[in-house]
Amino acid sequence: MRNSNPPREVSEDESIQADSSGESERGRRMSRKESGAAAAAVSPPDLLIIDGSAPFFVPLIDGTRKNWSKAPLPALQVHGKIPAKTVDQICAALTVYCRRVRAIGYNAITFDDLAHLTMFDFYPYMLSRTVHSYQKLFRRVFKIARAAGLKIFITTDLMFWNSFIEEHVAGKDRRLRELFAEAVERLFDLFPQVDGLVTRIGEPDGVDVSSLFKSRMVIRSTGQCNRWLQAVLPVFEAQGKRLIFRTWSLGAFSIGDINWNVETQKRAFAGIDSPAFIVSHKYGAADFFRFIPLGEFFRVLPHMQIIELQARREYEGFGVFSRLCRPPVRTLSRCPGNLRHLVRYFGLVPDRRLVAFRSPHFFRDLVALE
Repeated sequence: MRNSNPPREVSEDESIQADSSGESERGRRMSRKESGAAAAAVSPPDLLIIDGSAPFFVPLIDGTRKNWSKAPLPALQVHGKIPAKTVDQICAALTVYCRRVRAIGYNAITFDDLAHLTMFDFYPYMLSRTVHSYQKLFRRVFKIARAAGLKIFITTDLMFWNSFIEEHVAGKDRRLRELFAEAVERLFDLFPQVDGLVTRIGEPDGVDVSSLFKSRMVIRSTGQCNRWLQAVLPVFEAQGKRLIFRTWSLGAFSIGDINWNVETQKRAFAGIDSPAFIVSHKYGAADFFRFIPLGEFFRVLPHMQIIELQARREYEGFGVFSRLCRPPVRTLSRCPGNLRHLVRYFGLVPDRRLVAFRSPHFFRDLVALE
């Protein structure tokens, strides 16, 4: 039975405002004319983003195998509440983690996920109480990250799902878009220190994921994708936030080749001209194979872009076995300027991370080195 008066969302005791000085100018995509006139040297990256899931596993260390694809948020709560000891363990580990990654050079961090921070009015009492507990936890998490000098991005699949959302939207894509836009507005109103969102459309939660909000792949065509972007980007623009749109996909549905097909990307992003919009790509068609050619989209799309590189080696048991492919590493280490900078950053911490470059010259130079 639903409660007409669920627990209210956590109030902001002391608002920690994101430093937005200069962001609007950096957020503008460069026109082709400006790009051609830019200096050949690449500017330092705007964003060096690292995943923030690791500290959330600390209370759950028991010698058994864990799925590291997502923070284990469902396992933290007991009857709708997160024990104080669990919160303290996470925050202690996160404090050390944030300090160390900031010292390495990262300036932003991602946390899972929007679903556990969003309390809709139609949720029943117990689910609302559970979300309330996550909101309290993340208020401390965000303060730690901001104190370390890190920008904060929240991850989300499109779309997180449960039976109550399913009943509310009644199979209507328009209602689902509106609900997602509402979730984004609630996030930024409640947590103004959050700098943006990182979305994934091409892969849902795995069969081994147990969650109150198990995600589904709801965007199936380029037209639908474009309608979603047109609907939600004004929310980001009004709040001065960023939407990082990941093109990663497992290949399902007609939009499934968006990760490598430039024409699919052009249709999906048609008419999108927003300072809040960032496209995030793998450097090639995938990340599970070696020696993949550089994707064409870096030189074609006009939007600000992120290149995703991976130092956590999936080919050798995630780093358990020795890496035998040394020539490419030697080649990269001899490259001038920005490639050395890239290798230096991406050779330090065994995990996935994202880097944003303002200048398209970086990608032109990469192609010249092939």
